[in-house]
Amino acid sequence: MERIYIHQAFQNQGLGNRLFKKALERASDLDKQFIWLGVWEENHNAIQFYEKKGFTHVSAHPFYMGDEEQIDLIMKKAIHS
Repeated sequence: MERIYIHQAFQNQGLGNRLFKKALERASDLDKQFIWLGVWEENHNAIQFYEKKGFTHVSAHPFYMGDEEQIDLIMKKAIHS
């Protein structure tokens, strides 16, 4: 999973939870042991959402928006069948 984007007008309506659940189902169907994602270090709402879902911060890497370097946190969650 790379990212989940929800337009601000549609946030807090459960859509992130539904997309997240679908990603977990797909990973389980593919017999994956873990699901990974990258999230911008300044996106505190998203980080909090992923932490509530059981993700932990395991690393970081640069991410470029045009010429601007930003840092993405790499987060990981075990898949339980």
